Amino acid sequence: QEAVPLKKLGRFRHEAVAVDPETGILYITEDTSDGLLYRFVPNEKQDFTRGKLQALVIVGNKSADLRNYPGTKTPIAEGEEMKATWITMRDVEAPENDLRLRGFKSGAARFARGEGIQFTDGAFFICCTDGGPGKQGQIFKLTPSGAASQDDKLELYLEPSESDLLTNGDNLCAAPWGDLVICEDLIFEHKEKTPHIRGINKDGQIYDIARNAMNKSEFAGSCFSPDGSVLFVNMQMSGLTLAIRGPWQA
Repeated sequence: QEAVPLKKLGRFRHEAVAVDPETGILYITEDTSDGLLYRFVPNEKQDFTRGKLQALVIVGNKSADLRNYPGTKTPIAEGEEMKATWITMRDVEAPENDLRLRGFKSGAARFARGEGIQFTDGAFFICCTDGGPGKQGQIFKLTPSGAASQDDKLELYLEPSESDLLTNGDNLCAAPWGDLVICEDLIFEHKEKTPHIRGINKDGQIYDIARNAMNKSEFAGSCFSPDGSVLFVNMQMSGLTLAIRGPWQA
């Protein structure tokens, strides 16, 4: 198939993408400490060469800083829900690499290293690797309304504060029984720790699935086999792909 550049998706530090199967809208994270959360609304479903690139805005809180770093004027609490809407970005090819800066100035919310994003049960779960007061990471839950005339809902789903629970969540996927599977990335802020794969159940409880006992390489690219019996995951720096077999407990 002929390669076609998708210039309408913008020039920024793209990290991960997930699609809403109902609308065909793409949701895209930006891996930088002052990044935005984007969506691409195609003119026609599955045609990503034409459409609008937009950035998320918190209703009633323009240019919101959702990173919860020390000194944040209006920090958000774990479990807090916010109404969200979207602004259309201009000059998305951004030769000066300033798309996120212009978006924030125009009212878009700021996130801390948006990385993994997964659509499951009608919502998107988003890992912000360096979010939170201790830069241990955040997980947001975005529930689209499905209608352009209605606001979406954004929730700070999880912000771990204890170092032994979850640190710097990066890639994530949904388990067949409904939990989230999170791969840790400890390269920058907490590189002295051991990378794990963690699970999070629907009550927000965190549990261990695996740890890297060989080196400090992060896990990445987690996904389950179609029958749900095998969790595949990569060890990024080691160049290994692992197959972790159950039995898994729901």
